[in-house]
Amino acid sequence: MFAKATFFDVLDHLTSNLLLPGAGFGLAFFVGWIVPETFLSHQLGLGGATLGGLRFLLRYVVPSEIAAATIAPFL
Repeated sequence: MFAKATFFDVLDHLTSNLLLPGAGFGLAFFVGWIVPETFLSHQLGLGGATLGGLRFLLRYVVPSEIAAATIAPFL
């Protein structure tokens, strides 16, 4: 796969296929599980069901979709 690739080809592949999904997963994990709900409510101006839905998406849906999109090319 990388036999004839230049340094920049390898760097592009690693950045696009590993670092960007990893950063997205980390951001979703951080905002979904670590950031307090009151902080999100204040910063985004959300509340009630909308905030609960966002937290659900960030906790469960987004990480699973990032994992699926990252693993799919290898299958």
